Amino acid sequence: MAYPVSTGGSDQWQTSDGNKHDSMGAAQIAQDNIDSGKNMSFTNQQSSSGPKSLFDDPAYLEKHRKDMEEIRKSGNAVVDAHSRKLDSILDKYYRTVQKLHIEGNDFFRKQNWNGAIEALTKALSIYTSNQFEKFKKELFDHAHHVNKYWNKNSSKSEKLEDCPEYDFAETAIKTWQNDMERCREWLEMAKKNSVLFTKADELCGQGNRFKGQGNLDQAISCFSQAISYSGEWKAYCQRGRCYEEQGNIDQAIADFNSAIDSAVKKFGEITRADFMYQELYGNRDRLIEKAEQIKPIEERIVSLIRDGKAQSAFDVEKPKWEEIVGREMTNEDLDRIFGKK
Repeated sequence: MAYPVSTGGSDQWQTSDGNKHDSMGAAQIAQDNIDSGKNMSFTNQQSSSGPKSLFDDPAYLEKHRKDMEEIRKSGNAVVDAHSRKLDSILDKYYRTVQKLHIEGNDFFRKQNWNGAIEALTKALSIYTSNQFEKFKKELFDHAHHVNKYWNKNSSKSEKLEDCPEYDFAETAIKTWQNDMERCREWLEMAKKNSVLFTKADELCGQGNRFKGQGNLDQAISCFSQAISYSGEWKAYCQRGRCYEEQGNIDQAIADFNSAIDSAVKKFGEITRADFMYQELYGNRDRLIEKAEQIKPIEERIVSLIRDGKAQSAFDVEKPKWEEIVGREMTNEDLDRIFGKK
């Protein structure tokens, strides 16, 4: 009988530009790589050599299970016994570490670094334990037993290396080794990301303190640094509010759009029932409406000043602008308004 054999897979951890990245967002690079499917493990990329993870393709073990069911229905007690033995080896050694590895990578994609570190650490401890040697021994012992049985009870002699069970054993062993290295790499990245996101949280805390003191420029600087570390949606929202208070509505809208993109990457589609919907879409839409109200006022201010009617601009249009924005217009606002025209 023949067992399904896994196909090739490719993994890279270096970013596509070949450069090293540090404070400018190793976590964001990791997340971008996951999203784009370019350079991280567990993508759908294929190559002509090297085994793919047994759980990289969800259909793989399901196909194996169905194959086992078909064999058992065949009524061949000997083949059924061989199949059950192989299945029991996978259950005994591989599926436990498989479950932990999948759990760790799910945590990683959700940016739950502590959860990822815990699960991947447990998985790596199994990968690097004596379980591997036991797994390998039982697979090859099984292949040898099956080969010996068929050579004894068949008119044709088959080399051990040509036995499907031997081929499966080699594939499973290479897969274990590759998955171990993947687990080690993901664990290392999770640890680095944990440090980066912790730093980003600290910077957001500093930014909020500066914002509370009315120092918006310094607050924006802190939030910008936080974004470079983590790309977290909350940091974009906080910086967007600062831009709004400065009257820079266009930049505020851009930040809330970036926050939406970041949140969707992390959580998936966000519906009205989600707690963050109003925070993201509600504020973005409110700002768009505010921008539509401010734009014609700013255009009239520029036009009046250029026509030598500055007094009319300040007496008529400036109060309208200040009512919508919620504060007095400054010289910096005028510079920005003229810079946009």
